[in-house]
Amino acid sequence: MNPKTRQRAMRSFLASLLQSELSIAEIEEIADELYFGTFGKEVGDFMRNALNTLTVTDKDKLKSSREETLVKSINETILRRRLPKKAILQLITLAAPRIKSTQFSLNSTVPELLEKFMDIANPSEVKSLVSILEGEPADAYLKGIAKRNREK
Repeated sequence: MNPKTRQRAMRSFLASLLQSELSIAEIEEIADELYFGTFGKEVGDFMRNALNTLTVTDKDKLKSSREETLVKSINETILRRRLPKKAILQLITLAAPRIKSTQFSLNSTVPELLEKFMDIANPSEVKSLVSILEGEPADAYLKGIAKRNREK
């Protein structure tokens, strides 16, 4: 398993347990069962069965609805900032240096450019583009200051 995926899954799993109405003692019991018992295998089997019940179209619908919402949000930001296509392509290559601007046609509309970007880019590159468009500083310290100034 990819180490980043492993970390995200562990954090999500723990976050779900902490947000549940389970007591600390019950969460400790689950941890012990995962470590010493067969609960981990049971959870894995349960997850596989649940995923198998989802049809391929259901998975695609979930993914496409999230992408549509994200593309819509990015498009609104671009329209609000009145960015030309050339600037959008520059921002895309800034957010995702492995993607070359020559992969996009200047004859495409902005939504078409964004759709193609979403197909090519990985989640961190999409997040990076959103941050750039929103004018977020890359430094966490500066990001906190910028967020604080916006709230005033």
